[in-house]
Amino acid sequence: MRRENLTASRYDMVVMVSGGIDSTVLLYDLVCNKKANPLALHFLNLTSSYEYSYVKKNVNNLRVDIETIDYSHFLNVCVPPRSIPRRTDGRIVFGNTVVLSMALAFTIARSIPELYVGLNKVDSESYIENTPVFMDYLRHGLKIVESECSLCTPYHNLSKSQIIKKGIDIGIDFNTTLSCISPINEKQCNKCDSCRDRKIAFRELGVEDPKLT
Repeated sequence: MRRENLTASRYDMVVMVSGGIDSTVLLYDLVCNKKANPLALHFLNLTSSYEYSYVKKNVNNLRVDIETIDYSHFLNVCVPPRSIPRRTDGRIVFGNTVVLSMALAFTIARSIPELYVGLNKVDSESYIENTPVFMDYLRHGLKIVESECSLCTPYHNLSKSQIIKKGIDIGIDFNTTLSCISPINEKQCNKCDSCRDRKIAFRELGVEDPKLT
């Protein structure tokens, strides 16, 4: 099998950006601290218009190029009919894997050597598809298809509060991030797991969350 040329692109890596804290800090970290030239990648879904507006603010601030992939149809057809019991957490089993696989395929197709994902320690502990073991399965898959692309998860051992601290040191305005599964008019619902994790992380640091002021 012929190996792809991953040195042809002018980008150093692809960074998945959701509009949330972790991916935003990762993007700033790579640009400001590592002096990298990343290409941001955002997945559009049925409720991500608010998220994308925050993503755009930060990529524009950093002067980073961005590409989007619309996977709303995939999410729509995966919603089970009312006759079939639904998961209480709203997750689609293997859904994260589908998104990561698309991101890896995109990265390889664009001849970019690395894909960065801002998974944190809480993500790893709460969902099997976010664990280091599962990431290693994906890395093994890359080896099987003889790809030289690397899947990078540099924050996997960091708590959300540690990531926020990184962002504070960089000087990120966290008012330009959104951590909510079901935002209401661009505001956080303050009820979902994502809002809860964000609230706990800021409290651990003893810092006020600008989204709640």
